Order: sequence, then C-alpha cells, then structure tokens
Amino acid sequence: MNDCVSILGGEFQLLRVTPELYNEAEEILTDLSINEEVLCLTTNLKDSPESVKELRTLIRHILSCGISFVIRQVASGRIVAALAGIIFNYKKESSYFQIMAQFKSPSMIRYRQLMDAIENSFDMYKEWKVDSIVEVEYLGTKPEFRGRGLSGMLSQCIISFGKLMSQGKLPPDVFAQLSNEMQVNKPGAICTIVTSPSYVKYAQRRGLKVAHRWTISDLRSWGGNTLGPSDDEAFQYADLYMIKY
Repeated sequence: MNDCVSILGGEFQLLRVTPELYNEAEEILTDLSINEEVLCLTTNLKDSPESVKELRTLIRHILSCGISFVIRQVASGRIVAALAGIIFNYKKESSYFQIMAQFKSPSMIRYRQLMDAIENSFDMYKEWKVDSIVEVEYLGTKPEFRGRGLSGMLSQCIISFGKLMSQGKLPPDVFAQLSNEMQVNKPGAICTIVTSPSYVKYAQRRGLKVAHRWTISDLRSWGGNTLGPSDDEAFQYADLYMIKY
C-alpha cells in the first residue's frame, strides 16, 4: 500500500495522514466542520473560541490514530480535502471518550451530549453484530475544489483500508504506524453520518446502506435547539450509512 497515490491525471495526490500533515489536516477539518458539520452547527460551536480549540484537540487525536487521509493539490502543495477516521470497539475503553470528558466549554459539552444521544438511540454494534467499527468522524473538501469527486475518493480509500484491517492484510510497515489502540482492532464494518444529498448518491453507489435515520429537528432538540429551521434539503435528515466487511 502506497502512502502517496497520484490521482486525476497527476493534478492531486491522495495521502495517508502522517505527523508532518497533522497541522494542515487539522486546520482544514476544523474550519470546514465548524461552518458546515451538522453537530457543530447544532451546538453553535464556532461562536466559542474555547470550543473550537477543544474540537481541534479532538480532531488532532483522531488524526494521530493513523487511519485518516488527505488530498493535496500538486501545483500549490495545499491540502484541499481531508477525512479523519477512527475505530471504536464497544468492549474496550477508548481514549477518544477520555479526551471528550475533559472538555469544559458549554458548546463542546452539548456536542458530547448530542453524540451520546445519537449513540443511545441506535445500537449499531448490536444491530450489525460486530465488536468494532471504523467511523468516518470528519470529512470535507474546500469549496473551490468540490464537484471533482475528492470526498468520494477519500471515502473509498478508508473503506478499502478498513477492509484490509479486517482481513489482517495491512502491510507491516503501515500497520506499525497505527496507534496501539487501532492495532488491536479488526473492524467488522465502516459507518458515517450523512446529511449531504450529493454524498448520499456516492454512498449508494458504493454499496453503503442506511442503517438508521434521524431528523434534524430531533438533533436540534438534543443539542439544545440552537440551530434554526432550514428548508434546505441537505438539512432535513441525518442518515447513518454503513457497510459490513
């Protein structure tokens, strides 16, 4: 497995996130998330500098796990799209939740409570009969580079990566770069929460299935009812898409 793959005729490179890419990947994912990600919008997270700082800490932790990916434009050298992935095992403690428990800002507390409410409303481990799952936590493409299929390429990359992990077929040198927490898991599935109609089309083409659906009005209520109503199609539902390995 090559950590740097040329795509779209050499215009871009797809890379697995390694330490030298943490800062730039963290920056793009934080910026896109606070302005577009439904849970961040629901909790008005971007209005609090302390909350944004805590979100950065969380994203940095996920990036350090070793199963995140970015796309870099060759001409400018800039990262233009990024995906942060992590594996959770419901039978084991996760440092992710230990980090979340330390956050003190009101918006991040609501963010955590909202995530807890979502998880408690649907037990995907029980429904899918798996112990561990790859979760796409954050995904985004800079606006000026959208419509090129970059998010789809990142998604396909982590789907394939997770499948190799589930089969125990990751190259030894790549496996050695994963965090210890990630190394002990063989994921049985991959999932992501989707609100974008354009991404729904991609997910369906790739064989991902809707495992559960929440209305955005429910999420607003669970998150403190801070996100105003929207007629935008993209903000009517949040769908949990999954594929089992």
